[in-house]
Amino acid sequence: MEALITRIKALPTMIWFIPALLVLGGVALGELLVAADRAELTRLLPDFVESLLFVSSPTGASGMVTTVGTAVFGVAGTAFSITMSVIATASSTYGPRLVRNFMADRGNQIVLGTYGATFVYCLMVLRRIRTGEDELGMDAFVPQLAVNFTLVLALACVGLLIYFIHHIASSIEVATLTDSVRDDLSRAIERLYPFERDERSVPASKVPMNRMLRVRAERAGFVSAIYYASLRQLATSAGSPLVLLVSPGDHVVAGMPIALADGMRLTDEDGFTKSVCRLVEVRRSRTAEQDIRYSLGRMTEMAVRAMSPGTNDPYTTVQVIRELTTGLHALSLRPEPWPGVTAEPGDAVPILVRVTHSPAFLIGATLDQLRPWVVDSPLVVEAVLDLCDVLLHGDSAEVAQELGRQLRALTEQVTNHPSLTSLDTERLLTRITALLERVPATEED
Repeated sequence: MEALITRIKALPTMIWFIPALLVLGGVALGELLVAADRAELTRLLPDFVESLLFVSSPTGASGMVTTVGTAVFGVAGTAFSITMSVIATASSTYGPRLVRNFMADRGNQIVLGTYGATFVYCLMVLRRIRTGEDELGMDAFVPQLAVNFTLVLALACVGLLIYFIHHIASSIEVATLTDSVRDDLSRAIERLYPFERDERSVPASKVPMNRMLRVRAERAGFVSAIYYASLRQLATSAGSPLVLLVSPGDHVVAGMPIALADGMRLTDEDGFTKSVCRLVEVRRSRTAEQDIRYSLGRMTEMAVRAMSPGTNDPYTTVQVIRELTTGLHALSLRPEPWPGVTAEPGDAVPILVRVTHSPAFLIGATLDQLRPWVVDSPLVVEAVLDLCDVLLHGDSAEVAQELGRQLRALTEQVTNHPSLTSLDTERLLTRITALLERVPATEED
């Protein structure tokens, strides 16, 4: 059930979902308005509305509906081609992981869906128009209300075309892209790192095992989702603790251990193993639903690509780091999720142990990916130091220690970098030293 609910929640992010609903709406609206015409419900309309309706012959109505449907279908093809072109450009410039943002863009979905719905609506109305001269011998019939509504849809499509041109142009701006990815990161932080720990969670503790049973992956790929609530229920009903060895975003191969259980407590090892593999979902690609490292990696990729020799755009990198600062600062204020999950609130021994990542670990991993690329530009190094400055205002000693490690590594890189001038080196080292003085000392120091 948890997996089904997750898939249903993910449907609105699919590029086909909103257009499919709108197309179905076009079919229903066409049939509804034709039925209203057959029932002569137009007589119930207010006089000023009825005065706006025009009456046309079967030939004129057929020609008008055909013209609108043909034009809208052509514009829909053009809009789809523009969307694919923009996706290809953004993918090659900023990274293929941003394609999902364009596919989930609600504006693009509504525009494409409305064009498709209008075309289908025209087909539904066109097939109901009768000239009275066909071989079937049926009386002439023109659904005047449905035909008039075709003009309303045509005007709406013209307005959407103007909106689409503006929207698609603004969607490839750096500010729009970084805002979109930053929003995804913020939602991931709110979802995966809440301020209040779950009442069933407990700190890590050693789980006793009588006979170790290794649950192995059935296929290769990335762990896209782990349904923890269902796994907890499975472990509770089976009477065996379950220790996960992977987390969302990890890559596994077929036969690789992904979890441990107590074989002595299981009555059906094969059934238990298959259930665990079903609840640890492995796909061909990573997703942002449970994998915060994926969201962080998308922002890092944008910054790194902007610093590549082929692009060499430090200003884009600086903007990405500014947005990254917002996300990492929010993350640094959150407590690390406890790995243990108990069967009932208040229990001391966990029935499920999961893999968790502390905010300090995620911050360090992000800066480890950025640091080799930023030293080429003093402007970008300053942005990274601004990021460290903001994070050092937090209360987490673990985060501060990780920032100290990053600053010491950055000191070494700045000192040994051949392309930096002595002026830049001196200025950057002075600021790094000032930041290191704010890092609390440890017993090793």
